[in-house]
Amino acid sequence: MRGTRDVTTAAHLPPSGSSPRFPEFPALDGFRGLAILLVLVEHVLKYSVGIPGPWNHWGGVGVILFFALSGFLITGLLGAELAREGRIDLRAFWIRRGLRILPAMAVYLAAIALLKLAGWVTDPPWKDFAACLAFLRNFVGRGHSLEHLWSVSLEQQFYLLWPLVFAAAGRRGARRASLAVLVGVIAWRATAISTGLYRADSATIYLRSDFRSDALMGGSFLALAWHGGDLARSAVWLRSFASPWWVLPALLAWAGWMWGSPWAGPVFIAVQVLFALLLLSHLVSNPGDAFGGLCSGSWLRWLGRRSYSIYLWQQIFLVVKSPDWGWARHFPIDLALAFAFGLASYHWVELPCLRLKSRMGRRRTSGPGSRPDPA
Repeated sequence: MRGTRDVTTAAHLPPSGSSPRFPEFPALDGFRGLAILLVLVEHVLKYSVGIPGPWNHWGGVGVILFFALSGFLITGLLGAELAREGRIDLRAFWIRRGLRILPAMAVYLAAIALLKLAGWVTDPPWKDFAACLAFLRNFVGRGHSLEHLWSVSLEQQFYLLWPLVFAAAGRRGARRASLAVLVGVIAWRATAISTGLYRADSATIYLRSDFRSDALMGGSFLALAWHGGDLARSAVWLRSFASPWWVLPALLAWAGWMWGSPWAGPVFIAVQVLFALLLLSHLVSNPGDAFGGLCSGSWLRWLGRRSYSIYLWQQIFLVVKSPDWGWARHFPIDLALAFAFGLASYHWVELPCLRLKSRMGRRRTSGPGSRPDPA
């Protein structure tokens, strides 16, 4: 989403799924900016500066916000296409997703491969590169340089499978399926931890798709609830009782202080997901309030639009500290380099591909008022 637009108010939201377009919420760029900000805060304080504290687990909150937002946007676009066209063009959808995700990731992988050949990066085995390209990094891999691509793998799995479910089941079936998967993943994860099958702090619980798809499915359910008018009907309740001014602090406090708690382990991630969904629900139902204004602020939206490339490149500077690169891996130079490479990736890799993706979207929805997809 580029350019300046007025903040949408709740009164302007269509009440049902009859709208042929999924509306643009400018504040969602800022929501994405908030997510990457939490990742950066954790990685700077935990790895670059070495200050222990509750923020050591805020990066995980940022990833959950990313997942919830992705599920909401992608499902909203699928629902709008189904309403407009009567079908979902799976091939076009996958091409657009590929243009959005793959080029920037491929450039990052190529850079890490070159650094590995030069001996400047030592941690990822070569099979990890294949796992990333096959979207399986959340199942296979070790080492920090490519570790963060587990979330990209999970999203790509969602992009591959969810449209098939949506196309086959329709909007009502997809709504039931998203709720079933959301509840099922939460229950399965709690059972696996409670019975000792996996530790709450294990990589399996944190990375694997069957344990981490709840935020994506929760965001998908919210999009379908919005299409059905349920979120519009809940706007007053959300504004009164799910205020982001207590939900966000509660989310950060839970993530920061409950990590490692034996009693909280089975529901540690689930509570974060539910808080994140409340936060997103409030934002799309009340985009004209103070929190919507914050997320619509220019600096947070600027950060959100560049969040993917920044997320890709921050890892090698902020998290990976061996081999020693001298000043390049020490604060604040490491943060500056993460932004420099992230912004270069955004302007020289992402933007050209996003423009091509937008042209595809305009050709697909040619007519008055057509605009690029917001995801």
